[in-house]
Amino acid sequence: MLVNALLITLILFITGSAVFVALLRLSRCPYLTILDVQKVLRPVQSGRMQQLLDSRVEDAVRPLFSRRKFEQSQLMALYEMREHLLRMSHNAFILLTWANTELWRETKYMPGMEDRELYIDLSRKLHNAAIEFRCYALCTLLRINFWMIFRIRFWSPLPAPRIADLRETVGVRFYASYRRLRETVAALCLAYGEEFYDEIMPQL
Repeated sequence: MLVNALLITLILFITGSAVFVALLRLSRCPYLTILDVQKVLRPVQSGRMQQLLDSRVEDAVRPLFSRRKFEQSQLMALYEMREHLLRMSHNAFILLTWANTELWRETKYMPGMEDRELYIDLSRKLHNAAIEFRCYALCTLLRINFWMIFRIRFWSPLPAPRIADLRETVGVRFYASYRRLRETVAALCLAYGEEFYDEIMPQL
């Protein structure tokens, strides 16, 4: 009886997840041009993320605070990190859609355009950088949520985690990956003109 109930619950969960993913795919915008991108990006403070990931602050306050007070300070930092990463993950997805649009236009919709090879090369680099950073962001968000539920609680026997450990997830380093994303966005923006660079880059 219990096995049947668990099996039904599992089937419902998988079905619900599949429906949710399908609805998300149907509701997303399949194409985004450079004019669309600047309208839907979410402003982020990458400098603040670097401050939160700086181990020096964490190492300095850990011995000064009680365990409970230290965990409370970490919890607030994780809330803030999660908000920044949610925005960054959203932006990476928008930039990925833009890169795919550029590739589609240059290879299928309007092949033979001037500077075609340049735009294809820049779009592929942006595509790869956006996938890498979105993977980092999503996996790091999972880690943050796990820590907030199981690691930073008064009843948890586990020691409080080091936030600086989030600088690398699934073998991807935040600093290098985000720098690569910004560089590829900048290169594609400049191919269109400095006015696009000035509009988009401050939001990243």
